[in-house]
Amino acid sequence: MITRDELIDSYAESIIEGMDIKSMEQFVYDTITENLAGRTNKQLAEEVVKYNSRLFDLSFNDDLSDEEIVTKFVKANKNLD
Repeated sequence: MITRDELIDSYAESIIEGMDIKSMEQFVYDTITENLAGRTNKQLAEEVVKYNSRLFDLSFNDDLSDEEIVTKFVKANKNLD
């Protein structure tokens, strides 16, 4: 009998094999945005600044430390949390 983990692996592989590049890209995009949607502004900014601080407006982060970028972003978006 197949184990639960084996079934999950087989199911995931089968779905992936049936996807074209566009549907796979959409799935990855949706997964990332859904994951980030539940984060606070601070958590979001910390994650993004670790990945690439240039994703923030360049005029916004010239010569700022990562911590300063996060603080400025949180302050600028305080009403959106």
